[in-house]
Order: sequence, then structure tokens, then C-alpha cells
Amino acid sequence: MMNNSSFKSYMVFLFVYMQGLSLLYTYFYWQNFGVNALDYISFNDIIFAPLEFLIGYVALIVFVLLQNRAFALFRRRVISHYDNFLFFSLCVFLGVFSFLLSKLDYFIPSYSVFNYIFYACMIFIPEFFPYTPWGQKYFRSPTEAYAYSATFFIGLAMVSWIPSWTFGLKVDELNHVDNQMPVVKLINCQKCEYSVLGKLGSFVIAYDRKAGAVISISDRNVEYIQHHQFYTPEKN
Repeated sequence: MMNNSSFKSYMVFLFVYMQGLSLLYTYFYWQNFGVNALDYISFNDIIFAPLEFLIGYVALIVFVLLQNRAFALFRRRVISHYDNFLFFSLCVFLGVFSFLLSKLDYFIPSYSVFNYIFYACMIFIPEFFPYTPWGQKYFRSPTEAYAYSATFFIGLAMVSWIPSWTFGLKVDELNHVDNQMPVVKLINCQKCEYSVLGKLGSFVIAYDRKAGAVISISDRNVEYIQHHQFYTPEKN
């Protein structure tokens, strides 16, 4: 078990790590649309911009922690410290190898199966890490080593879900899903309706189908999104 000091240190690590992952996810996600997210958000926006990502991250950590409790009995009875090191090394190797192969999904769609192998490896690595030489040397207890390793490797798995690291999302692909997107209506403009891609700080990022381009719209110019009240101008 962690003592109070170790728990506080872990919470600081978790907060800082989540902020870093949030920034990476936000930046690379919007790069797919040709948008530099750093031009639109402040530090205070980072934690809120990829809210769905952060909720999924915390949910997956909780799942892995519950899995650890169920796996503990099996580990104590069957797996030795030497076996833990071998399993840890195997998961790391398979994780790296499957991640590299999963990137071929852009050329060979069937290779997406390696994504699931990568996620499985990231989930199981923390099970064995506390009993490796590094886990025993740098952490005070197996619980502490497990918490840090689970947080770190689950974070890597979550960030890998970003649609594309190197291949930008082509604008013409948006034409196929344009009618499924929420619509933003501008103030004092009856013909100005654009498909919403998301929100960055005080800007709405939208797709202008006529121009075939991704644009940013200030909140001050937005009347509503999907027929719900979004912005009410101040009355003189």
C-alpha cells in the first residue's frame, strides 16, 4: 500500500501526465484537419478540450486496477519473479512490434488487428513491471510501481487512438460525413451554415463544404449549433 506521501506524489504525477497527454492528443488530432490547436487554446483549455479522451483514460485505468485485483491471486501462486521479468519483456516487445505494424493500417486495412494486440500489451505490462529489477529498485512497493506503470502505459495506449500521426485527414473525406455533423448558424447571416468539427477555446472549428476548407469561427459570431441556443448577444 502507498503511504500518504507516496500517494500525494502519485497524484501530482497523474495530474501532470494527464495534462501532457491531453495536449498531445489535442494537438495531433487537430493537425489532421490542418488546424494548429495551440493557436486557439490557452493552458486552462487543455484539460477540457479532449474531455472524451480524458474520461476514457480514467475509465481504462479503473478497469486495469480492477483487473489487477483479480489477477493478483494467480500471480502469487504461479508466476515467479524471474517469470515476471520474462513476461514483462515479452509484452514490451510485442507492444512495440504490434504498434509499428498497426501503422500499416493506412496501406493494408487488415493490419488493424495489431491495434488490439498493442492495447492488450499496454494493459498487461503493469502486471509484471513491479516485480522486475526496475520496479523493485525505483519504487517503494509493488503497489506504487503498479500505479505508476499502469498510468504511464495506459496513457500511451490512449494517445495511440489518435486517428493519424503522420497522414492528414483529407478534406474531401469530410464530404462523405458532412450531413452527419452538427450545424453552426452565424448571427445575422441566413445562408451561413457550416458543419461543426469541434470546439477549441473560444472558437468553433467547422467545415465549409462550399469552399472545401476547414475554418474557425469565434463564439461571438455563433447564433446556435444544431438549433440549440449557443450564444445570446447582449441587448443595448
